[in-house]
Amino acid sequence: MALQEYKWMGKPLKVKEDVYPITGKATYLDDIDIPGTLYLAYVRSPVAHARIKRIDTSKALAHPGVVHCVTGEDVKKALSPFMEITEPPNGKIYDYPLAVDKVRYFGEPVAAIVATSRYAAEDAAELVEVEYEQLGCVLDAEEALKPGAPLVHDEAGTNLVWRGVWDLGSVDTAFAQADRVIKDKIYFHRYAPIPLEPSGVLATYDESQDSLTIYNMIPMPMFVIPMICGALRMPPSKVRMIHPPNIGGSFGGKIMSYTHATLVALLAKTLKRPVKYMETRTENIESGTHSNERTFHVEVAVKKDGTILGLRAKIYDNCGAYPRYEPAGAVIWSQVTPGVYAVKNIFIEFAQVMTNKGPTSPVRGYSRLQHNFMWEKLMDIVARELGLDPAEVRLRNLIKAADMPYTGPSGTIYDGGDYERAFRKLLDALEYTKWRKLQEEYRAKKRYIGIGFSAVIDSAANNFGQVKIINKYFPVSGNSEAAMVMIDQGGQVVARTGTSDTGQSHSTTFAQIVAEELDMDPSRIEFQRGFDSVSGVWAAHSGAYASRSAVLAGTALALAARKLKEKVVLL
Repeated sequence: MALQEYKWMGKPLKVKEDVYPITGKATYLDDIDIPGTLYLAYVRSPVAHARIKRIDTSKALAHPGVVHCVTGEDVKKALSPFMEITEPPNGKIYDYPLAVDKVRYFGEPVAAIVATSRYAAEDAAELVEVEYEQLGCVLDAEEALKPGAPLVHDEAGTNLVWRGVWDLGSVDTAFAQADRVIKDKIYFHRYAPIPLEPSGVLATYDESQDSLTIYNMIPMPMFVIPMICGALRMPPSKVRMIHPPNIGGSFGGKIMSYTHATLVALLAKTLKRPVKYMETRTENIESGTHSNERTFHVEVAVKKDGTILGLRAKIYDNCGAYPRYEPAGAVIWSQVTPGVYAVKNIFIEFAQVMTNKGPTSPVRGYSRLQHNFMWEKLMDIVARELGLDPAEVRLRNLIKAADMPYTGPSGTIYDGGDYERAFRKLLDALEYTKWRKLQEEYRAKKRYIGIGFSAVIDSAANNFGQVKIINKYFPVSGNSEAAMVMIDQGGQVVARTGTSDTGQSHSTTFAQIVAEELDMDPSRIEFQRGFDSVSGVWAAHSGAYASRSAVLAGTALALAARKLKEKVVLL
Protein backbone atom coordinates (compact mmCIF):
# COMPACT_ATOMS: atom_id res chain seq x y z
CA MET A 1 0.00 0.00 0.00
CA ALA A 2 1.48 3.35 -1.04
CA LEU A 3 1.97 5.92 1.67
CA GLN A 4 0.03 9.15 1.41
CA GLU A 5 2.16 12.04 0.22
CA TYR A 6 2.07 15.17 2.36
CA LYS A 7 3.14 18.71 1.59
CA TRP A 8 4.34 19.63 5.08
CA MET A 9 4.05 16.68 7.46
CA GLY A 10 7.18 14.57 7.61
CA LYS A 11 9.25 17.25 5.93
CA PRO A 12 12.50 18.55 7.48
CA LEU A 13 11.77 22.02 8.85
CA LYS A 14 13.71 24.38 11.03
CA VAL A 15 12.56 23.70 14.60
CA LYS A 16 10.68 26.73 15.87
CA GLU A 17 11.27 26.31 19.57
CA ASP A 18 15.03 25.73 19.56
CA VAL A 19 15.90 29.43 19.48
CA TYR A 20 14.47 30.08 22.95
CA PRO A 21 16.50 27.68 25.12
CA ILE A 22 19.60 28.20 22.96
CA THR A 23 19.49 31.96 23.47
CA GLY A 24 18.39 31.78 27.12
CA LYS A 25 15.00 33.29 26.37
CA ALA A 26 12.89 30.25 27.30
CA THR A 27 10.59 30.64 30.29
CA TYR A 28 10.72 27.75 32.75
CA LEU A 29 8.90 27.51 36.05
CA ASP A 30 11.76 28.89 38.12
CA ASP A 31 11.86 31.92 35.81
CA ILE A 32 8.41 32.94 37.01
CA ASP A 33 9.12 35.59 39.63
CA ILE A 34 6.21 36.95 41.67
CA PRO A 35 6.95 39.68 44.24
CA GLY A 36 6.77 38.48 47.83
CA THR A 37 7.38 34.84 46.99
CA LEU A 38 8.38 32.53 49.82
CA TYR A 39 10.45 29.38 49.32
CA LEU A 40 9.94 25.86 50.63
CA ALA A 41 12.58 23.31 51.61
CA TYR A 42 11.94 19.81 52.93
CA VAL A 43 13.33 17.96 55.89
CA ARG A 44 13.69 14.40 54.61
CA SER A 45 14.04 11.07 56.33
CA PRO A 46 17.54 9.52 56.46
CA VAL A 47 16.04 6.04 57.03
CA ALA A 48 13.67 3.80 55.09
CA HIS A 49 11.25 2.81 57.85
CA ALA A 50 10.86 4.38 61.27
CA ARG A 51 8.34 5.73 63.71
CA ILE A 52 8.54 9.48 64.22
CA LYS A 53 8.96 10.03 67.95
CA ARG A 54 9.62 13.78 68.04
CA ILE A 55 10.10 16.74 65.71
CA ASP A 56 11.66 19.91 67.15
CA THR A 57 11.45 22.89 64.79
CA SER A 58 12.34 25.60 67.32
CA LYS A 59 15.86 26.23 66.01
CA ALA A 60 14.62 26.36 62.44
CA LEU A 61 11.88 28.84 63.30
CA ALA A 62 14.48 31.08 64.97
CA HIS A 63 16.67 31.10 61.85
CA PRO A 64 16.75 34.45 59.98
CA GLY A 65 14.25 34.61 57.16
CA VAL A 66 12.10 31.66 58.28
CA VAL A 67 8.39 32.42 58.14
CA HIS A 68 6.67 29.11 58.81
CA CYS A 69 7.16 25.40 59.44
CA VAL A 70 4.80 22.46 59.03
CA THR A 71 4.99 18.78 59.97
CA GLY A 72 2.92 15.75 59.14
CA GLU A 73 0.64 16.36 62.10
CA ASP A 74 -0.13 19.84 60.77
CA VAL A 75 -1.04 18.65 57.27
CA LYS A 76 -3.10 15.80 58.69
CA LYS A 77 -5.36 18.44 60.29
CA ALA A 78 -5.47 20.72 57.25
CA LEU A 79 -5.74 18.18 54.42
CA SER A 80 -7.65 15.06 53.54
CA PRO A 81 -5.50 12.09 52.50
CA PHE A 82 -4.96 11.65 48.78
CA MET A 83 -7.50 9.41 47.08
CA GLU A 84 -6.29 6.00 45.95
CA ILE A 85 -7.06 4.22 42.70
CA THR A 86 -7.19 0.77 44.25
CA GLU A 87 -10.03 -0.62 46.32
CA PRO A 88 -9.66 -1.53 50.04
CA PRO A 89 -7.69 -2.56 51.95
CA ASN A 90 -5.00 -0.50 50.22
CA GLY A 91 -7.57 2.00 49.09
CA LYS A 92 -7.79 3.03 52.74
CA ILE A 93 -4.15 3.92 53.32
CA TYR A 94 -3.34 7.43 54.50
CA ASP A 95 -1.14 9.33 52.06
CA TYR A 96 -0.23 12.96 52.74
CA PRO A 97 2.45 15.31 51.34
CA LEU A 98 4.40 14.87 54.59
CA ALA A 99 4.96 11.70 56.63
CA VAL A 100 2.44 11.16 59.39
CA ASP A 101 3.38 9.00 62.41
CA LYS A 102 6.14 7.14 60.56
CA VAL A 103 8.38 7.35 57.50
CA ARG A 104 8.09 4.65 54.87
CA TYR A 105 11.04 5.30 52.51
CA PHE A 106 14.42 6.99 52.47
CA GLY A 107 13.98 10.65 51.60
CA GLU A 108 10.31 10.90 52.55
CA PRO A 109 9.50 14.50 53.59
CA VAL A 110 8.77 14.79 57.31
CA ALA A 111 8.63 18.59 57.61
CA ALA A 112 8.73 21.69 55.41
CA ILE A 113 10.35 25.04 56.09
CA VAL A 114 9.11 28.22 54.41
CA ALA A 115 11.43 31.22 54.27
CA THR A 116 12.05 34.45 52.39
CA SER A 117 14.82 32.84 50.33
CA ARG A 118 15.61 29.35 49.15
CA TYR A 119 18.97 29.50 50.92
CA ALA A 120 17.39 30.42 54.25
CA ALA A 121 14.81 27.63 53.88
CA GLU A 122 17.45 24.99 53.09
CA ASP A 123 19.76 26.15 55.90
CA ALA A 124 16.90 26.13 58.40
CA ALA A 125 15.78 22.66 57.31
CA GLU A 126 19.14 21.34 58.53
CA LEU A 127 18.32 22.68 62.01
CA VAL A 128 15.17 20.62 62.45
CA GLU A 129 15.69 17.80 64.95
CA VAL A 130 13.82 14.55 64.33
CA GLU A 131 13.92 11.55 66.64
CA TYR A 132 13.24 8.23 64.91
CA GLU A 133 12.52 4.75 66.24
CA GLN A 134 13.83 2.57 63.45
CA LEU A 135 11.65 -0.29 62.27
CA GLY A 136 12.42 -3.35 60.19
CA CYS A 137 12.15 -2.55 56.51
CA VAL A 138 11.29 -4.65 53.49
CA LEU A 139 12.75 -3.85 50.07
CA ASP A 140 11.90 -6.90 47.97
CA ALA A 141 8.37 -7.48 46.66
CA GLU A 142 8.38 -11.23 47.26
CA GLU A 143 9.76 -10.83 50.77
CA ALA A 144 7.07 -8.24 51.49
CA LEU A 145 4.35 -10.86 50.95
CA LYS A 146 5.79 -13.38 53.37
CA PRO A 147 4.12 -13.87 56.78
CA GLY A 148 5.65 -11.61 59.40
CA ALA A 149 7.11 -9.13 56.90
CA PRO A 150 7.11 -5.52 58.13
CA LEU A 151 3.97 -3.69 57.07
CA VAL A 152 4.53 -0.52 55.10
CA HIS A 153 1.05 0.72 56.01
CA ASP A 154 -0.28 -0.76 59.23
CA GLU A 155 -3.84 0.34 58.50
CA ALA A 156 -3.90 -1.79 55.33
CA GLY A 157 -2.87 -4.96 57.15
CA THR A 158 -1.03 -6.20 54.06
CA ASN A 159 1.67 -5.13 51.62
CA LEU A 160 -0.29 -6.50 48.66
CA VAL A 161 -1.75 -3.73 46.51
CA TRP A 162 -3.49 -5.89 43.93
CA ARG A 163 -3.41 -9.41 42.54
CA GLY A 164 -4.83 -10.55 39.20
CA VAL A 165 -4.79 -13.59 36.93
CA TRP A 166 -4.75 -13.78 33.12
CA ASP A 167 -5.61 -17.26 31.81
CA LEU A 168 -5.51 -16.98 28.03
CA GLY A 169 -5.77 -19.70 25.44
CA SER A 170 -5.05 -23.38 26.26
CA VAL A 171 -1.95 -23.21 28.41
CA ASP A 172 -2.03 -26.78 29.75
CA THR A 173 -2.36 -28.18 26.21
CA ALA A 174 0.56 -26.04 25.03
CA PHE A 175 2.81 -27.36 27.78
CA ALA A 176 1.72 -30.94 27.08
CA GLN A 177 2.77 -30.55 23.45
CA ALA A 178 6.15 -28.98 24.23
CA ASP A 179 9.48 -30.64 23.47
CA ARG A 180 10.98 -28.77 26.41
CA VAL A 181 9.91 -26.56 29.29
CA ILE A 182 12.44 -23.89 30.19
CA LYS A 183 12.30 -22.13 33.56
CA ASP A 184 14.11 -18.98 34.63
CA LYS A 185 13.92 -15.80 36.70
CA ILE A 186 14.04 -12.38 35.05
CA TYR A 187 14.53 -9.12 36.93
CA PHE A 188 13.84 -5.60 35.67
CA HIS A 189 15.56 -3.05 37.89
CA ARG A 190 14.25 0.20 39.33
CA TYR A 191 15.59 3.43 37.82
CA ALA A 192 14.98 7.18 37.90
CA PRO A 193 13.82 9.08 34.77
CA ILE A 194 16.12 12.13 35.40
CA PRO A 195 14.62 15.02 33.39
CA LEU A 196 16.97 17.94 32.73
CA GLU A 197 14.72 20.13 34.88
CA PRO A 198 13.65 18.60 38.20
CA SER A 199 10.11 19.10 39.49
CA GLY A 200 8.83 22.38 40.83
CA VAL A 201 5.69 24.28 41.78
CA LEU A 202 4.64 27.87 42.51
CA ALA A 203 1.27 28.64 44.07
CA THR A 204 -0.58 31.88 44.72
CA TYR A 205 -3.79 32.46 46.67
CA ASP A 206 -6.49 35.03 45.88
CA GLU A 207 -8.28 35.65 49.16
CA SER A 208 -11.04 37.73 47.51
CA GLN A 209 -12.03 34.75 45.34
CA ASP A 210 -10.86 32.00 47.71
CA SER A 211 -9.01 30.54 44.74
CA LEU A 212 -5.57 29.11 44.02
CA THR A 213 -3.33 29.38 40.98
CA ILE A 214 -0.78 26.57 40.77
CA TYR A 215 2.10 26.91 38.31
CA ASN A 216 3.47 23.42 37.80
CA MET A 217 5.01 20.89 35.40
CA ILE A 218 2.62 17.99 35.99
CA PRO A 219 2.08 16.44 32.54
CA MET A 220 -1.37 15.09 33.50
CA PRO A 221 -2.95 18.27 34.91
CA MET A 222 -6.57 17.22 34.51
CA PHE A 223 -5.95 13.79 36.03
CA VAL A 224 -4.33 15.20 39.19
CA ILE A 225 -6.74 18.08 39.79
CA PRO A 226 -9.15 15.74 41.62
CA MET A 227 -6.21 14.50 43.74
CA ILE A 228 -5.14 18.02 44.65
CA CYS A 229 -8.62 19.43 45.15
CA GLY A 230 -9.76 16.42 47.16
CA ALA A 231 -6.85 16.87 49.55
CA LEU A 232 -7.32 20.65 49.77
CA ARG A 233 -11.09 20.25 50.22
CA MET A 234 -11.69 22.76 47.44
CA PRO A 235 -13.76 22.41 44.25
CA PRO A 236 -11.80 22.26 40.95
CA SER A 237 -13.43 25.54 39.90
CA LYS A 238 -11.33 27.25 42.58
CA VAL A 239 -7.98 25.80 41.42
CA ARG A 240 -6.28 27.08 38.29
CA MET A 241 -3.48 24.96 36.81
CA ILE A 242 -0.88 26.69 34.62
CA HIS A 243 2.15 25.27 32.81
CA PRO A 244 4.99 27.57 31.77
CA PRO A 245 5.81 27.71 28.04
CA ASN A 246 8.89 25.53 28.56
CA ILE A 247 9.31 22.37 30.62
CA GLY A 248 12.67 20.63 30.76
CA GLY A 249 11.57 17.03 30.27
CA SER A 250 9.36 14.74 32.28
CA PHE A 251 9.32 11.11 31.05
CA GLY A 252 6.36 10.54 33.38
CA GLY A 253 8.32 11.13 36.58
CA LYS A 254 6.71 14.52 37.24
CA ILE A 255 3.17 13.16 37.29
CA MET A 256 3.43 12.31 40.96
CA SER A 257 4.60 15.82 41.89
CA TYR A 258 0.98 16.59 42.75
CA THR A 259 2.08 15.90 46.33
CA HIS A 260 4.39 18.95 46.18
CA ALA A 261 1.70 21.01 44.45
CA THR A 262 -0.82 20.22 47.18
CA LEU A 263 1.49 21.20 50.03
CA VAL A 264 2.72 24.39 48.33
CA ALA A 265 -0.89 25.38 47.56
CA LEU A 266 -1.89 24.77 51.17
CA LEU A 267 0.97 26.97 52.40
CA ALA A 268 0.17 29.73 49.91
CA LYS A 269 -3.40 29.76 51.19
CA THR A 270 -2.30 29.62 54.83
CA LEU A 271 0.32 32.38 54.54
CA LYS A 272 -1.54 34.38 51.87
CA ARG A 273 1.68 34.78 49.92
CA PRO A 274 3.14 33.05 46.86
CA VAL A 275 5.15 29.93 47.74
CA LYS A 276 7.64 28.18 45.47
CA TYR A 277 9.41 24.82 45.66
CA MET A 278 12.11 23.70 43.26
CA GLU A 279 13.36 20.14 43.59
CA THR A 280 17.14 19.67 43.71
CA ARG A 281 18.91 17.09 41.55
CA THR A 282 19.76 15.09 44.69
CA GLU A 283 16.10 15.02 45.74
CA ASN A 284 15.07 14.05 42.23
CA ILE A 285 17.41 11.04 42.10
CA GLU A 286 17.02 9.84 45.69
CA SER A 287 13.34 10.24 46.34
CA GLY A 288 11.77 11.64 43.22
CA THR A 289 9.57 9.03 41.61
CA HIS A 290 11.15 5.98 40.00
CA SER A 291 10.16 3.38 37.44
CA ASN A 292 8.61 0.15 38.73
CA GLU A 293 10.93 -2.78 39.30
CA ARG A 294 9.56 -6.17 38.41
CA THR A 295 10.50 -9.81 38.94
CA PHE A 296 9.31 -12.55 36.55
CA HIS A 297 9.32 -16.28 37.37
CA VAL A 298 8.77 -17.78 33.94
CA GLU A 299 8.10 -21.20 32.44
CA VAL A 300 8.05 -21.38 28.67
CA ALA A 301 6.86 -24.30 26.56
CA VAL A 302 8.94 -24.64 23.38
CA LYS A 303 9.51 -26.86 20.39
CA LYS A 304 13.04 -27.90 19.42
CA ASP A 305 13.09 -25.36 16.60
CA GLY A 306 12.48 -22.49 19.08
CA THR A 307 8.76 -22.06 18.50
CA ILE A 308 7.13 -20.88 21.73
CA LEU A 309 3.86 -22.66 22.43
CA GLY A 310 2.93 -21.14 25.76
CA LEU A 311 4.02 -19.17 28.80
CA ARG A 312 3.38 -19.36 32.52
CA ALA A 313 4.61 -16.50 34.68
CA LYS A 314 4.38 -15.28 38.24
CA ILE A 315 5.12 -11.58 38.27
CA TYR A 316 5.90 -9.40 41.29
CA ASP A 317 5.82 -5.63 40.82
CA ASN A 318 7.45 -3.37 43.42
CA CYS A 319 5.68 0.01 43.45
CA GLY A 320 7.42 1.37 46.54
CA ALA A 321 5.92 2.91 49.65
CA TYR A 322 2.77 4.55 48.22
CA PRO A 323 0.67 3.26 45.29
CA ARG A 324 -0.54 6.70 44.10
CA TYR A 325 -0.93 6.09 40.34
CA GLU A 326 -0.86 2.38 40.98
CA PRO A 327 -2.04 -0.29 40.54
CA ALA A 328 -2.63 0.92 36.97
CA GLY A 329 0.72 -0.63 36.01
CA ALA A 330 -0.59 -4.01 37.15
CA VAL A 331 -2.87 -4.12 34.09
CA ILE A 332 -1.50 -1.71 31.47
CA TRP A 333 1.09 -4.25 30.26
CA SER A 334 -1.82 -6.37 28.99
CA GLN A 335 -2.11 -4.00 26.01
CA VAL A 336 0.92 -5.84 24.65
CA THR A 337 0.45 -9.23 26.33
CA PRO A 338 2.47 -11.25 23.76
CA GLY A 339 4.61 -8.33 22.56
CA VAL A 340 5.26 -8.84 18.84
CA TYR A 341 5.16 -12.60 19.13
CA ALA A 342 2.43 -15.03 18.04
CA VAL A 343 2.02 -16.68 21.43
CA LYS A 344 -1.65 -17.41 22.14
CA ASN A 345 -1.41 -19.51 25.31
CA ILE A 346 -0.44 -17.40 28.32
CA PHE A 347 -1.09 -17.75 32.05
CA ILE A 348 0.06 -14.84 34.21
CA GLU A 349 -0.41 -14.31 37.91
CA PHE A 350 0.44 -10.70 38.72
CA ALA A 351 0.97 -9.24 42.19
CA GLN A 352 1.78 -5.63 42.92
CA VAL A 353 3.40 -4.99 46.27
CA MET A 354 4.39 -2.07 48.50
CA THR A 355 7.87 -1.93 50.02
CA ASN A 356 10.07 0.59 51.83
CA LYS A 357 11.44 2.00 48.60
CA GLY A 358 10.49 5.35 47.08
CA PRO A 359 7.17 5.70 45.24
CA THR A 360 7.03 4.96 41.54
CA SER A 361 5.46 6.87 38.68
CA PRO A 362 4.25 6.00 35.16
CA VAL A 363 7.69 6.48 33.64
CA ARG A 364 7.98 6.40 29.83
CA GLY A 365 6.87 3.08 28.36
CA TYR A 366 5.08 2.53 31.67
CA SER A 367 4.56 -1.14 32.55
CA ARG A 368 4.83 -2.24 28.90
CA LEU A 369 8.59 -1.58 29.00
CA GLN A 370 9.04 -4.12 31.78
CA HIS A 371 6.77 -6.61 30.04
CA ASN A 372 8.49 -6.29 26.67
CA PHE A 373 11.82 -6.70 28.47
CA MET A 374 10.56 -10.05 29.77
CA TRP A 375 9.77 -11.24 26.24
CA GLU A 376 13.13 -10.15 24.87
CA LYS A 377 14.99 -11.88 27.68
CA LEU A 378 12.87 -14.98 27.07
CA MET A 379 13.92 -15.06 23.43
CA ASP A 380 17.57 -14.95 24.43
CA ILE A 381 17.06 -17.60 27.13
CA VAL A 382 15.28 -19.95 24.70
CA ALA A 383 18.04 -19.45 22.12
CA ARG A 384 20.75 -20.19 24.67
CA GLU A 385 19.04 -23.28 26.08
CA LEU A 386 18.32 -24.76 22.63
CA GLY A 387 21.62 -23.74 21.05
CA LEU A 388 19.90 -21.53 18.49
CA ASP A 389 20.62 -18.07 17.14
CA PRO A 390 18.60 -15.44 19.10
CA ALA A 391 17.71 -13.63 15.88
CA GLU A 392 16.28 -16.82 14.37
CA VAL A 393 14.23 -17.52 17.51
CA ARG A 394 12.68 -14.07 17.22
CA LEU A 395 11.98 -14.46 13.52
CA ARG A 396 10.33 -17.82 14.11
CA ASN A 397 7.94 -16.39 16.69
CA LEU A 398 7.06 -12.97 15.23
CA ILE A 399 3.44 -12.30 14.27
CA LYS A 400 3.28 -12.75 10.49
CA ALA A 401 2.21 -10.01 8.09
CA ALA A 402 -0.23 -12.46 6.48
CA ASP A 403 -2.07 -12.75 9.81
CA MET A 404 -2.77 -9.01 10.05
CA PRO A 405 -5.02 -7.71 11.43
CA TYR A 406 -4.09 -9.96 14.33
CA THR A 407 -6.04 -10.41 17.53
CA GLY A 408 -3.80 -11.02 20.54
CA PRO A 409 -4.75 -13.39 23.36
CA SER A 410 -6.02 -10.54 25.55
CA GLY A 411 -8.17 -9.13 22.73
CA THR A 412 -5.80 -6.39 21.58
CA ILE A 413 -6.02 -5.87 17.82
CA TYR A 414 -2.77 -5.40 15.89
CA ASP A 415 -4.03 -3.51 12.85
CA GLY A 416 -1.00 -4.05 10.63
CA GLY A 417 2.74 -4.39 10.28
CA ASP A 418 5.37 -6.60 8.71
CA TYR A 419 7.53 -7.35 11.74
CA GLU A 420 9.60 -10.03 10.04
CA ARG A 421 10.56 -7.76 7.16
CA ALA A 422 11.40 -4.91 9.55
CA PHE A 423 13.54 -7.19 11.70
CA ARG A 424 15.42 -8.59 8.71
CA LYS A 425 16.12 -5.04 7.53
CA LEU A 426 17.56 -4.32 10.98
CA LEU A 427 19.80 -7.40 10.80
CA ASP A 428 21.03 -6.34 7.35
CA ALA A 429 21.73 -2.80 8.56
CA LEU A 430 23.68 -4.20 11.51
CA GLU A 431 25.64 -6.57 9.23
CA TYR A 432 24.59 -9.20 11.71
CA THR A 433 26.13 -12.25 10.02
CA LYS A 434 29.51 -10.52 9.78
CA TRP A 435 29.50 -9.54 13.44
CA ARG A 436 28.55 -13.04 14.60
CA LYS A 437 31.60 -14.41 12.77
CA LEU A 438 33.81 -11.69 14.22
CA GLN A 439 32.44 -12.43 17.66
CA GLU A 440 33.66 -16.02 17.40
CA GLU A 441 37.07 -14.93 16.10
CA TYR A 442 37.47 -12.35 18.88
CA ARG A 443 36.37 -14.83 21.53
CA ALA A 444 39.21 -17.17 20.53
CA LYS A 445 41.56 -14.26 21.22
CA LYS A 446 39.87 -13.59 24.60
CA ARG A 447 38.34 -10.41 23.28
CA TYR A 448 34.65 -10.24 24.09
CA ILE A 449 31.95 -8.23 22.36
CA GLY A 450 28.21 -8.34 22.93
CA ILE A 451 25.57 -8.34 20.22
CA GLY A 452 22.04 -7.50 21.23
CA PHE A 453 18.77 -6.38 19.72
CA SER A 454 15.11 -6.39 20.53
CA ALA A 455 11.81 -6.55 18.68
CA VAL A 456 9.29 -4.45 20.55
CA ILE A 457 5.90 -2.89 19.92
CA ASP A 458 4.19 -0.42 22.21
CA SER A 459 0.73 1.04 22.45
CA ALA A 460 0.22 4.81 22.44
CA ALA A 461 -2.58 6.97 23.87
CA ASN A 462 -3.66 4.81 26.79
CA ASN A 463 -7.27 3.90 27.53
CA PHE A 464 -8.16 4.52 31.17
CA GLY A 465 -10.87 1.90 30.82
CA GLN A 466 -8.17 -0.64 31.71
CA VAL A 467 -8.11 0.71 35.25
CA LYS A 468 -11.63 -0.62 35.70
CA ILE A 469 -10.05 -4.08 35.74
CA ILE A 470 -8.61 -3.19 39.14
CA ASN A 471 -11.42 -0.95 40.37
CA LYS A 472 -14.81 -1.11 38.68
CA TYR A 473 -15.81 2.11 40.44
CA PHE A 474 -12.93 4.12 38.97
CA PRO A 475 -14.66 7.21 37.49
CA VAL A 476 -12.43 7.66 34.41
CA SER A 477 -12.44 5.73 31.14
CA GLY A 478 -11.30 6.16 27.55
CA ASN A 479 -9.07 9.06 26.52
CA SER A 480 -9.67 12.45 24.97
CA GLU A 481 -7.96 15.64 23.91
CA ALA A 482 -9.13 19.10 22.88
CA ALA A 483 -7.82 21.58 20.35
CA MET A 484 -8.73 24.95 18.93
CA VAL A 485 -7.69 26.55 15.64
CA MET A 486 -8.78 30.13 14.99
CA ILE A 487 -8.03 33.18 12.87
CA ASP A 488 -7.51 36.19 15.08
CA GLN A 489 -8.44 39.80 14.29
CA GLY A 490 -5.15 40.35 12.50
CA GLY A 491 -5.55 37.34 10.26
CA GLN A 492 -3.05 35.16 12.17
CA VAL A 493 -3.86 31.45 12.43
CA VAL A 494 -3.60 30.47 16.11
CA ALA A 495 -3.63 26.91 17.43
CA ARG A 496 -3.94 25.56 20.95
CA THR A 497 -4.32 22.16 22.53
CA GLY A 498 -4.42 20.64 26.01
CA THR A 499 -0.97 19.07 25.88
CA SER A 500 2.20 20.78 27.11
CA ASP A 501 5.55 20.58 25.38
CA THR A 502 8.17 18.90 27.58
CA GLY A 503 10.72 18.73 24.79
CA GLN A 504 8.78 17.18 21.89
CA SER A 505 8.80 20.30 19.64
CA HIS A 506 5.04 20.79 19.65
CA SER A 507 5.26 24.26 18.07
CA THR A 508 6.89 22.78 14.98
CA THR A 509 5.02 19.48 14.79
CA PHE A 510 1.56 20.85 15.42
CA ALA A 511 2.13 23.77 13.04
CA GLN A 512 2.89 21.20 10.31
CA ILE A 513 -0.39 19.39 10.99
CA VAL A 514 -2.48 22.56 10.88
CA ALA A 515 -0.58 23.83 7.83
CA GLU A 516 -1.29 20.56 6.01
CA GLU A 517 -5.02 20.95 6.58
CA LEU A 518 -5.12 24.66 5.66
CA ASP A 519 -2.60 24.38 2.80
CA MET A 520 -0.39 27.14 4.10
CA ASP A 521 3.22 27.53 5.20
CA PRO A 522 3.80 26.27 8.79
CA SER A 523 5.70 29.48 9.59
CA ARG A 524 2.36 31.27 9.45
CA ILE A 525 0.86 29.10 12.22
CA GLU A 526 1.16 30.44 15.76
CA PHE A 527 1.02 27.55 18.22
CA GLN A 528 0.47 28.79 21.77
CA ARG A 529 2.55 26.83 24.25
CA GLY A 530 1.80 25.96 27.86
CA PHE A 531 -1.40 24.93 29.62
CA ASP A 532 -4.04 26.95 31.46
CA SER A 533 -7.13 25.32 32.92
CA VAL A 534 -9.00 28.67 32.88
CA SER A 535 -8.10 30.37 29.60
CA GLY A 536 -6.80 27.40 27.64
CA VAL A 537 -8.47 24.51 25.88
CA TRP A 538 -8.57 21.07 27.46
CA ALA A 539 -10.49 17.82 27.82
CA ALA A 540 -10.92 15.48 30.77
CA HIS A 541 -7.74 13.54 29.93
CA SER A 542 -5.56 16.39 28.64
CA GLY A 543 -1.81 16.17 29.02
CA ALA A 544 1.50 15.07 27.57
CA TYR A 545 1.85 11.44 28.64
CA ALA A 546 1.53 7.90 27.27
CA SER A 547 2.93 8.90 23.84
CA ARG A 548 -0.43 10.49 23.13
CA SER A 549 0.33 14.05 22.00
CA ALA A 550 0.80 13.34 18.28
CA VAL A 551 -2.00 10.76 18.26
CA LEU A 552 -4.72 12.62 20.15
CA ALA A 553 -3.69 16.29 20.18
CA GLY A 554 -2.48 16.07 16.59
CA THR A 555 -5.76 14.51 15.47
CA ALA A 556 -7.80 17.06 17.43
CA LEU A 557 -5.87 19.88 15.75
CA ALA A 558 -6.36 18.36 12.30
CA LEU A 559 -10.11 18.04 12.88
CA ALA A 560 -10.35 21.60 14.24
CA ALA A 561 -8.41 22.93 11.26
CA ARG A 562 -10.79 21.14 8.87
CA LYS A 563 -13.79 22.71 10.58
CA LEU A 564 -12.17 26.14 10.35
CA LYS A 565 -11.45 25.60 6.66
CA GLU A 566 -15.09 24.70 6.06
CA LYS A 567 -16.19 27.97 7.64
CA VAL A 568 -13.64 30.01 5.68
CA VAL A 569 -14.76 28.43 2.39
CA LEU A 570 -18.36 29.42 3.13
CA LEU A 571 -17.25 33.04 3.45
